[in-house]
Amino acid sequence: PGLGLPSDNTCGQEIQALRRSASRICQIANLSIAPAFRRTAVLTELLRCCFAHLQAISCQQAITTFKPGHQAFYELMGFETIGTYLHDTDPNQTPTLLANLNLQKLFKIIDNVKFGENSDLATLKHYYLDSNPYLIQIEDWIAEAQQAFANAVFLRRLFVEMTNILVDSTPDELLVIREFWGENAWLDALGHTIIFDVFSPFY
Repeated sequence: PGLGLPSDNTCGQEIQALRRSASRICQIANLSIAPAFRRTAVLTELLRCCFAHLQAISCQQAITTFKPGHQAFYELMGFETIGTYLHDTDPNQTPTLLANLNLQKLFKIIDNVKFGENSDLATLKHYYLDSNPYLIQIEDWIAEAQQAFANAVFLRRLFVEMTNILVDSTPDELLVIREFWGENAWLDALGHTIIFDVFSPFY
């Protein structure tokens, strides 16, 4: 809350339409498979894991982006393509598709699917619900994530030493992050030198 979604800048109109019909929208982003594993079930497993997390946090709509070559796979996994956009930096680049997984709609549809039924919906129910191993692990993972994000050393390593996330954030975004972390975590993670040199608008 307060930061929006990564695709708001490119697909704001489509996402805003989803916001009118759902109280909680999430984005699945940065799913990347190493070349040696691209013809394996890794992507399917990542989506099953994402689904377990979406269900645990009561997400109602989940968007993601991908290249047209992956459209059939994502639609098989229950996503509906809702938009297309070109990259401003390279108009000649292959368009990126925006798709949505409507969890409210999906649950209603697959609720009546019978075990052993041979259909795409039965496959979705099998992958996402009946045999999803991540559903029983997700609570532990959420607890571990919350513990990690309460650790100033972890926050500093992830947001300061390993990435430029905070440096690239706008002053408004930094205020949201600072309020979310709390003053002590903010100061401990960044240190006074970094705050005065890079984030001086606060002081």
